[in-house]
Amino acid sequence: MKKKKQKKGVVNRKPHFFKVLLGDFTHHLRIPPKFLKHISGAKSKRVILHGPSGSKWHVELGRSPEDTFLTTGWRKFVKDHSLKEYEFLVFQYDGNMHFTVLIFDTSACEREDVFAVKPWRKQPVQSEGKKKGARAAVQALSLQIIKHEAQETNPMGEMWVASPAPAPAPVPAQIKTEECELPIRAIREKRKRKKISTRRLATEEERAKAQRAANAFTSPFPYIVVRMTPTHVYRPYLNVPNRFSREHLPQEKSSMVLRDPSGRSWTVNYSPSLRCQIAKGWTAFVRANKLEEGDFCALELVGPVELCVHIFRVVEEA
Repeated sequence: MKKKKQKKGVVNRKPHFFKVLLGDFTHHLRIPPKFLKHISGAKSKRVILHGPSGSKWHVELGRSPEDTFLTTGWRKFVKDHSLKEYEFLVFQYDGNMHFTVLIFDTSACEREDVFAVKPWRKQPVQSEGKKKGARAAVQALSLQIIKHEAQETNPMGEMWVASPAPAPAPVPAQIKTEECELPIRAIREKRKRKKISTRRLATEEERAKAQRAANAFTSPFPYIVVRMTPTHVYRPYLNVPNRFSREHLPQEKSSMVLRDPSGRSWTVNYSPSLRCQIAKGWTAFVRANKLEEGDFCALELVGPVELCVHIFRVVEEA
């Protein structure tokens, strides 16, 4: 009888795997090869992820000759939950390609802010009639504003805009925000990325070669090796692993010096916190050294506030 209970307990046990979010995790996530035995018999290529809120996200499985990944749909799960590097996810397999996902922050505690997250959906598209009416309202308001600007000034000679009529004001204001301001921000962000990225696409062989070279780096001084992700290249900061920060870097805000392979130096601001960051000055370093996504940087601490940065490029030419 005792043996039957033990056997039953083993059968009912749900398999798990965990992932620490490192590198370029936003587009796909690799499933540990040893875990694939639990889903190898499934015919479906679609995975359903149940987030901490209980809501569902549909994600496709992608396969290469060596690995299996969560692909299409994974990026939406990442965005909806605002996942960040070094956070910790636990996947519990509930059977039939369903997973329950637990999310932990870098303090090793479960993130409570994601308990109410729901899949974000776009608003329904307006009918053609409503769109025409909205455009007409915007045009009417624009003509009214132009007329006021041309005819009315304050005593100091500065132009000012009279308030529109009370009735139509709410509608144009909402349309202006949704149709004008948001696309402008998106275009600016796109331009920034286009300006930074100047090289051709790297091959898988080139990526593997750069990683091997970075992993072969050694030094008698404390150092860390960081793979450049879109966050590192397009945002004005570099996240530093907490353990390295606690053991080797100042425990208060301070200025630090980065030296590139040519001996040039940059002064940057360093902030120790829950997310230790090299901030102000980092963007200038990235642009001057033409760092791109997929490159590796070995940060070697040669002084209390001085880091030598060794760069291992995926593609040598700019």
